[in-house]
Amino acid sequence: MSSTGDSRLDPLAYLDLAVDFRYHFGAKYLGHESETTMMTMRLMRFGTKKKPTYRIVVMDSERARQSQALDTLGTYSPLDDPAGVKLDLGRAKAWIAKGVRPSSTVQSLLDRVAKSTKPAQSTKS
Repeated sequence: MSSTGDSRLDPLAYLDLAVDFRYHFGAKYLGHESETTMMTMRLMRFGTKKKPTYRIVVMDSERARQSQALDTLGTYSPLDDPAGVKLDLGRAKAWIAKGVRPSSTVQSLLDRVAKSTKPAQSTKS
């Protein structure tokens, strides 16, 4: 290392490199989604071996199943009798209005929850 400082980069140069890296490679994960990023509503598996439970989550379609989710909308327990679905239908509809596409399994769960809440709403009236 020389004492003149010619061979070392200025600390601000490192900052510029980090900003460039985030802009080119990590922008969609920092909340700056590009036009091509597609958000999906899908299941995230939890539980033990042969005893699954799932969370219904909203996340980027290109991310792995166990990645960090943007929002958790509810849970699904397929082994319960009958299968237990707890879902915030209002938040799910809000995400769908923003352009999030549910997976086929989540769509069937949304339909099941919507169908089960309609009779409950008509009896209250």
